[in-house]
Amino acid sequence: MRLRWLYGASVCGLILMGSACLDTASLDNDNSSSEGGAGTDGQDSGGTEATGGTDATGGAEATGGDDSSTGGEIASYDPSLVAGTVGEGDDRCASYSTHSDEQCGSYYCNVDLDTLTSAMDPAGECSSDAAFVCDAILVETVAGCTRDSIVQVGAHASLRTEESEANLRAAVQECVDEELGALPETCLTCFIDAAVCTVEQCLQYCATEDNPECDRCRQGLPQEGEEDPGDLRACDIEVFDCAGLPSPF
Repeated sequence: MRLRWLYGASVCGLILMGSACLDTASLDNDNSSSEGGAGTDGQDSGGTEATGGTDATGGAEATGGDDSSTGGEIASYDPSLVAGTVGEGDDRCASYSTHSDEQCGSYYCNVDLDTLTSAMDPAGECSSDAAFVCDAILVETVAGCTRDSIVQVGAHASLRTEESEANLRAAVQECVDEELGALPETCLTCFIDAAVCTVEQCLQYCATEDNPECDRCRQGLPQEGEEDPGDLRACDIEVFDCAGLPSPF
């Protein structure tokens, strides 16, 4: 295999079973008022209000009640579950970290599939398959395809023209499609954007193999012992926001 670099229930019934609301308006109103003193003349015929939801910190609103407009459950997620998990020092995840049965791959190497799933926005561009993201197969494939395509389209000197960039993008997409099948364009484009950014900025470190120097450049960090030029793009970090994936940085 070639080396690759990129990467309540309520009284109206159970949420997933539909609604079966109890019409309390048919109950004896006189009995209700006499028992409760200054109570109401009966409950609203729509049933009791579904509560029990919580607000998931850092994510979308999480609720355990019914979605009154659709009858379905409102999805919840919490991106903070993976924030900062990329780690530091010897424990820092690399773009090329491989996944295992216990942990995900690439920059998610310090989280497992269940955690990643709970952190992912279901509406994200690349969020349709958490296991696919966890395996980091797209990161690896885009990396390998980009390296192959650089020589093919003559972009190894740098992307100095719009034509050479367009040719590289097309070559990488064709290669990925051949290896993984057609993927949602809005998702794949985010990873190709990061690949193009890397070729423009970090080719001297990343052209032949995965390595720590390549990762530093792709994350917008200066090399050890060098001053920060102040104009490095964080190619790999930008992809998370583009793809609607929770950032481990």
